[in-house]
Amino acid sequence: MKQNKYSRRSFVKTHMLSLQNISKSYNEQNIALQDISLEIKQAEIVFIVGESGSGKSTLVKIMAGLLNPDGQNASIYLNQEKLYPTIEKLIAGYPSIKILQQNNPLLPFHNVFENLRIPLRSFTKEYQEKRIGELLKLCHLQKVAQKLPRELSGGQLQRIALAQTLAEEPSILLLDEPFSHLDTFTKNTIREDIFKILRKHKITTVCISHDTQEALSYADRILVIKEGKIIQQGTPENIYQYPKNSYIATLFGNENILSAEFSKKYFNKAKKACIRTEHIQIASQKTPLQAVVQYQKYIGRGYEILCTIEKQKIRVYSLQKIEKKSVFLEINEENIHFF
Repeated sequence: MKQNKYSRRSFVKTHMLSLQNISKSYNEQNIALQDISLEIKQAEIVFIVGESGSGKSTLVKIMAGLLNPDGQNASIYLNQEKLYPTIEKLIAGYPSIKILQQNNPLLPFHNVFENLRIPLRSFTKEYQEKRIGELLKLCHLQKVAQKLPRELSGGQLQRIALAQTLAEEPSILLLDEPFSHLDTFTKNTIREDIFKILRKHKITTVCISHDTQEALSYADRILVIKEGKIIQQGTPENIYQYPKNSYIATLFGNENILSAEFSKKYFNKAKKACIRTEHIQIASQKTPLQAVVQYQKYIGRGYEILCTIEKQKIRVYSLQKIEKKSVFLEINEENIHFF
């Protein structure tokens, strides 16, 4: 049995994942990735978002060594050391890069402690006992260490999967929509716990998500992918406030996309634009923006109202239900983002 080859807190060293010229196609009609280059910094939490089929999972599988990129120019570096394709090995993947997917299967007739021993089986028994104790404490599993998987909740099972993934202290942790199968209450709780652990221990993380609110809440940086290309990247604040185009604005919940004709008429700029609903007010007096109320729905904290000004649809929030058929809107031009 080998001794522990990892020094304590080895993951606080500078880990940088660099991808250059990454493309992947399955046939001429199915091009998954197109010439992607990016760098992941040490301790950074990066979210990759985009619609289904945009190439998110393909990119993460290439990072993990589970897929080979196309072409001779593609390269992947970890800490400036080139990683070579592993897909043809008996066990695909890179030892320093671990992936946590939606369902990481556990041995059903082994308890939590025994399941955590599996990724550590090549180490000495003394180190196994020590490291498992650390993992149980890290992931708040001490009270269920002797329980079988069938006796645990979905959130506890996900914590075990995370503990297994972190057992050998990987340089990079990849999360492939790990919370999508959990109910809303469990997801909110376990997600908060897991990202608190990752951030506290400075674990470099790349996460795929369909949940843009999740990305805004937990990411240091967001990559938006569409049709196999990164079309924008930046901080959550930058992506939310300054989307590059209407696709990104809509992806992050902005349903008020203003046409160039509307912008020209009311704001003297012939450009397509967007404005967040929270930046539109229902005015108490007449303004140039008189809107017809089409419908309104109760959303808990108030009402979402769909209005139209000529052909332009605009959604606005109101704390009170609107009884009138038309309203006047107030928009500060400083809050409009012109594409």
